[in-house]
Parts: sequence; C-alpha cells; structure tokens
Amino acid sequence: MDAEKKADEAGVEIELASFMVMNGIPESVVDLCQGRMGRIIFQVSYFRSSMVQIVEQVRNALKKYEAKLEI
Repeated sequence: MDAEKKADEAGVEIELASFMVMNGIPESVVDLCQGRMGRIIFQVSYFRSSMVQIVEQVRNALKKYEAKLEI
C-alpha cells in the first residue's frame, strides 16, 4: 500500500510538498516551487533538458492535490 493511501485511511492530510514527492516530482523541483532554492542555483545544479516533462508532472500532481482537497 502506498503512503498516500495509508494517510487517507488514517485521516491524515498530506502537505503539498510531500504529496508532490510521493507523485514522482524530484525534491529539487519541489524546493524550487516552494521558493527554497534560487533559480540560478537550480539552473546550474539541476536543470535538465526534460524540464517540459517535469513541468507537466508538477501540473498533474497539483491537479490531483486540488481534487483531493475538494473531496
């Protein structure tokens, strides 16, 4: 059973950052989205040519999180 499902069954809300990591978003991208990493540091250290895919993953994770909040 995955962590998200266990948390749901226990009635525990998952914070956005944890939710995103559990949905396959790299921690470095989560840090950038939450303002814990400067853009320049991210570009130098973590930027990959697959950023379009990462942005799409973030959008999908945010949609799932939003849907979870509406239930």
